[in-house]
Amino acid sequence: MPNCSFEVKNASSVDELMTILGAHAKHAHNIEKIPPDVVEKVKKAIKP
Repeated sequence: MPNCSFEVKNASSVDELMTILGAHAKHAHNIEKIPPDVVEKVKKAIKP
């Protein structure tokens, strides 16, 4: 979402990160399912 500064730190896996992100999207932005293009952007933004 534009202007959303939510960050996930210390997720142990991509699956855990996506679960946390999905819960945030649902509660903060009323999005039931993260669109595939956003999933790809998130995966590209992951920093080790």
